[in-house]
Amino acid sequence: MPSLRDVKRRITSISNTSKVTHALEAVSATKMRRWQERTLSARPFAIKAIELLAELKKRSPMYAVIKQGKLKPDAPILMIVISADKGLCGGHNARLMARISNFQFPISKVAYIALGRYGRDYLKRRQKEIIMEEVGFGEHITRERIKELYEFIEEGFSRGTFAKVLLAYTEFQTTLKQEPKVRQLLPVDEEELRAIVESITPRSGKYAELQIQNSLTSEASVLRRQSIKIQNFEYMYEPSAKDIIPSLIRQLIQVAMFHMVLESNASEHSARMIAMKSATDNAKEFLKTLNLQYNKARQGEITKGVLEVAAGAEAFH
Repeated sequence: MPSLRDVKRRITSISNTSKVTHALEAVSATKMRRWQERTLSARPFAIKAIELLAELKKRSPMYAVIKQGKLKPDAPILMIVISADKGLCGGHNARLMARISNFQFPISKVAYIALGRYGRDYLKRRQKEIIMEEVGFGEHITRERIKELYEFIEEGFSRGTFAKVLLAYTEFQTTLKQEPKVRQLLPVDEEELRAIVESITPRSGKYAELQIQNSLTSEASVLRRQSIKIQNFEYMYEPSAKDIIPSLIRQLIQVAMFHMVLESNASEHSARMIAMKSATDNAKEFLKTLNLQYNKARQGEITKGVLEVAAGAEAFH
């Protein structure tokens, strides 16, 4: 049975640990809200761009948007992996890596861009081909950095260096739920872009009410389009719809990429907040057990001391 000193030492150690985990929980909660707000700030442009894209599609075919050159021999699929740089976030990174491992690629040759320490280390351990890697990408993300990355992948796709471009990230659904996703960036898939835009608003929590507002806005938009159709009103584009579509698509893909990085950041901090809260709660429960054990042991020591004094006094008499 551990001594009083050992139990007291464990109580002090666990108490200090619970203070650290509680502080990390508070920091992660603040960061999660910040990244969530940044994610939502990208939504208005994305929604309007999707609506405009639907109008423009009537005037120009989608297949002519971003052309792919002649595929080079053994051209691989390119997958961009957005992972966390730090741990203490439960199974956040493990779930994403499992999603990548279980993903069914149409061809066997795959190259990777690793954005984040955990994804990079995971791919290197499995001796995957990494053509670009960066640590700290998500924490210091800017529109300019996203534009540089997009221009790199579009150039490779246009030259036929990559057969297809995918992006793996963690979608923020609620504070308690984040789901790993794999989205197709190139060739352009309108349904994928629309799904990404629609997922910007979380399903529950502080910002979930925006989904109701957006649905009302969407219905109003449908009514307006019907009214326009009845009046035979037609938009005029300059220079032309065919010239506008490629630029619009490029901006949409960049907004989608920016959004997915922000969602990954929000998911990471949410997962860390939940993990630290669980650790803090477990520490508090363990402290209750240790305090009970300490008090019982202390009571036993006191009782033993009293009995020894009583026995000594009786022997003296």
